[in-house]
Amino acid sequence: MRCLKCEYPLWDLKPGPCPECGEPFDPTSHQFRSNAVRFCCPHCDQAYYGDGEGGHLQPRSFDCVGCGTRIDESECVVRPLEGGSHEDAVHPGRAPWFDDSIGWFKRFLKTLGWSMTAPARLGRELPVTMGMGSGIAFFVSVQAIVLITTALTFGVIFGLMMANLRGGGGGPAGAAIPISLIFMAIAGVGGFLAAIVGLLIFGAIVHGVLRLGGPTRGGIDRTIAAVGFGIGPSILAAVPLLGTYCLGTVGGLWAIVSTILVVSGAQAVSGLRATIAVLAPVAILIAAYVIFLVSVIAGIGGGVAPAPGVAGPTAFAAGPGMMGDPAFVFHGVSPLPDPATAAAMMPQVFDANAETIDLLGNGYAGWCQAGELILRRDDGYMLHAALSPDARSLTIVFTDDGFSGGSTSVSPFPPIDASGVRDAIVDRLGDGNLVGEDLTVESMQAWIDLTLRGTDGP
Repeated sequence: MRCLKCEYPLWDLKPGPCPECGEPFDPTSHQFRSNAVRFCCPHCDQAYYGDGEGGHLQPRSFDCVGCGTRIDESECVVRPLEGGSHEDAVHPGRAPWFDDSIGWFKRFLKTLGWSMTAPARLGRELPVTMGMGSGIAFFVSVQAIVLITTALTFGVIFGLMMANLRGGGGGPAGAAIPISLIFMAIAGVGGFLAAIVGLLIFGAIVHGVLRLGGPTRGGIDRTIAAVGFGIGPSILAAVPLLGTYCLGTVGGLWAIVSTILVVSGAQAVSGLRATIAVLAPVAILIAAYVIFLVSVIAGIGGGVAPAPGVAGPTAFAAGPGMMGDPAFVFHGVSPLPDPATAAAMMPQVFDANAETIDLLGNGYAGWCQAGELILRRDDGYMLHAALSPDARSLTIVFTDDGFSGGSTSVSPFPPIDASGVRDAIVDRLGDGNLVGEDLTVESMQAWIDLTLRGTDGP
């Protein structure tokens, strides 16, 4: 017997306010199996057994045979039978999903309400012989409602947008809404099936962690069903627009808490065990995401070491494509990193101890080392140029917002041509306002000489 508001156990307590939340309680508000509990006189502790409807005393009021005091069931202290369980043997409740006396829709709504507001009770009152199918069915029902409402909402919005762009009316514009709904449905089916598979995997992990902590009331099918019944709060994602952009997140967090309580009640484990078990797959997902981010960042900042005898790597020595180039890595870093900082960030490209030539001019600043040149315009536009060890080919990578950019390859220079190098860089660095126009041929010749020395030695 637990508080109907906060689930605090009320066994062996005199009726009155709940010690946890202050909600008034007495035995008449609960249901019991016939003769499954002891109703004890509050004055002398004489025990009586209820054989009336709902396991209550019949009659409700009488004179106690132990002390002669007139007592009422609402005054009695309720205790389980000697040697009996406080929960299993005395809770005859049945989760509404299994109540055949009402229709499916009412069963769904009541189960949804319990999942959101009384998840621990829902877990305790799941049938002992229940298989995973019932929990999956409830899970599918919730997900279907979320999918349908989301598809309808965005399908209609997209259709109206298309119709408006095409001028409204019939013809192709009139078909925009149904076509958009079809595409939304097709896209949603894949996610729907993935959610079911995810439920099975999630439940299997939860059960495995539960078993590591000790015995459980039922097997893996009961755990999976309990996880399915804990999904109720995620129905908030079905609220048009708000569900997608706000309430869906709230519902997801709420569902995690509900799932913990349902699993705890269904498998008769402590709240701590249930919490660890339910959060285990969540932690695995977070860890996988963090590993993915770290690998991406490492890919951007990492790279391939230069081969022996090569002055420096090419512009694409690191990371996935251009995202590993210094033009992208240094974008947004202000001021432009000096050689020591650049070498610390990208040691496979730059050398803190290498000879460096500073480049400073109209609207830009930068520097170069053997084979590598980095410039930044005052507006944040980044340019990285890589010169081959023989100074006969040039690759330029540039970015203007940190996510979009491009590259240019100039190869070969018929002779070693400082003017051609300079023109190629200015062409990409300039923006029509003479930015880079004062980048001199002499400075580019100095870079070429530095590169050749890096190959042949000083």
